[in-house]
Amino acid sequence: MAIATGADGSPLLLLSGLAEHTRNIASDDRASVLIDGTAAGPAALTGPRVTLVGRIERASGSTARNRYLARHPDAAGFIDFADFDLFALRIEWAHLVAGFGRIVRLSASEVTLPTDEAQALLLSEQSILDHMNADHSDAINLIASAAAVSDKGDSPADGDVGGDAAWRMIGCDPEGIDLAAGQRGLRVSFSHRVMTPDAVRQSLVEMVREARANAASS
Repeated sequence: MAIATGADGSPLLLLSGLAEHTRNIASDDRASVLIDGTAAGPAALTGPRVTLVGRIERASGSTARNRYLARHPDAAGFIDFADFDLFALRIEWAHLVAGFGRIVRLSASEVTLPTDEAQALLLSEQSILDHMNADHSDAINLIASAAAVSDKGDSPADGDVGGDAAWRMIGCDPEGIDLAAGQRGLRVSFSHRVMTPDAVRQSLVEMVREARANAASS
């Protein structure tokens, strides 16, 4: 299924009440979501995948809705249908296969992001995204290009900046920003954790300055 994430990394799912799994979680909220990255590698056994295990609950408030639509804008046509609801998986632990023989069980704190001290940032997230996408699209594309070049391990699906679609900023949290261009996604980390809108602005300025410097020297 198509998933997005909350600011803490919890998967967001848009589910129809007609689906069998939706009826199942109504009687038992235990659930798991498999994130499969094996297509990015040369062989299924060496490709990464992680199973997130926890409890699923309805996601209330505008933040979850905004984040889901930012990642999946085509869902705007049916997200408000009476039989659709947004759910969040509250992760309790995770099972990571990072490659052949590289298997580890992770706690919730190792795969989610604490956000209690960043409420000022989260309350301003949508205005930050709106401003950047409307007024600084060139900066977003510059950041995306620099991030893809610096991370040689990115797959084409995650790091390719080619194609006709321009990059958009679709998420912002204390550790970085999420970008999307069509079906492609890209995660760009800040150099340090930030907790306020002003700190985000300063970090973005630093990203753009560094990207321009790297482009000029290449």
